[in-house]
Amino acid sequence: MEKPLCSIKSTRDKKAIRYIQWRTGSAIDGIYGSETIRLVKQYQRSNKLVIDGIVGNGTWQSLLFLTLFGRLF
Repeated sequence: MEKPLCSIKSTRDKKAIRYIQWRTGSAIDGIYGSETIRLVKQYQRSNKLVIDGIVGNGTWQSLLFLTLFGRLF
């Protein structure tokens, strides 16, 4: 099994969490709480990703692609 680039499930990396919150439309507080998890799952569902509330490889790649290129479709 491939090691995730970054798998965030806790509050240990506030900068990354704030980025995730900004991209998903969550309140930006640096805490990976229930609202952030809900919005990450919503983002994953909308982008046909694995819906688990965890920002692993697929979700990170999608978030970064969105930041670099915007929505193409």
